[in-house]
Amino acid sequence: MNLNKSQLHKYCLELLDERIAMYQQEVKAAQDAANAEGKSSVGDKYETTRAQMQGERDRQARMLADAQKQREALAQISTQPMQSVQIGALVKTSMATFYLTVSLGKVVFEGQDIQVISSVSPIGQELLNHTAGDSITFRGKKIKITEIY
Repeated sequence: MNLNKSQLHKYCLELLDERIAMYQQEVKAAQDAANAEGKSSVGDKYETTRAQMQGERDRQARMLADAQKQREALAQISTQPMQSVQIGALVKTSMATFYLTVSLGKVVFEGQDIQVISSVSPIGQELLNHTAGDSITFRGKKIKITEIY
């Protein structure tokens, strides 16, 4: 596979740092917009617009908090080589390559598609505790685990 798990881990941390920075900017922009909304002569319109802006700010704040929690969790995960599938394992299968850490979805790292998934995801749960050479069945498909890093 020739993937460096430590570098992949660092890359995922950087992706989360970028998301956190983006959400911080969006929270600030939504708050600034709500603060700047001047009271119009039509009071109901003002209140509705302000409530919508506050809702958007709250939504962005939740996404920011989630990204920060993911970043903290990812930072705690070991990048040591593993013999079986567990949290922190980089797993090559006949279907795809998975990195069991936090749920980031598909990332492209060194030209390869990697599914960065949580161990509580359906496929993550199925892969846990297996070793190279094992096969699992997921959604009716047989998947062979070829390598674990």
